[in-house]
Amino acid sequence: MADLKIAYLGYEKKYEKGELLFSAGEKAHGFYYVLSGEIRIFKSDAEGRELEVTRMGPESFLAEVILFASDAYPVSAETIKETRVIYFPKERVISELAKNSDTAFFFLELLAGKCLILNERLETMNLQTIRERLIQLLLDSKPEKGTNNILLKTNKTELARQLG
Repeated sequence: MADLKIAYLGYEKKYEKGELLFSAGEKAHGFYYVLSGEIRIFKSDAEGRELEVTRMGPESFLAEVILFASDAYPVSAETIKETRVIYFPKERVISELAKNSDTAFFFLELLAGKCLILNERLETMNLQTIRERLIQLLLDSKPEKGTNNILLKTNKTELARQLG
């Protein structure tokens, strides 16, 4: 977090495992930066079925798009384990953007990077079979050096959600 240029605009919050940060459709008052822990981002349908969109770990921004695109959260966010975040109130950040071009450029870079990641994910979800997605997930989970063993830190249900 030492290089997080906007940390002064937010404040730290702690969540226990299983707590909701926000629910889909709820009025969005701010966004988050994950310091530690893990957060599951998901969408539910009227029957209660869930589609896991992604998981966010340390050094990830969450819901920052609400600054510019929405007054409501489009998805829900729940902690997977004890989690610490920096919470950024929307109004405070918007006010700073108007005064400070460095802050504005920070968000331009952040959002452009997210667009590239989302494009890659859409390509993966639409152009790869489930088998290919599973292989990619396993390759991404493999330790860089030493062993060829893979330890998945998720159960089958969560794995199915991740693979869509």
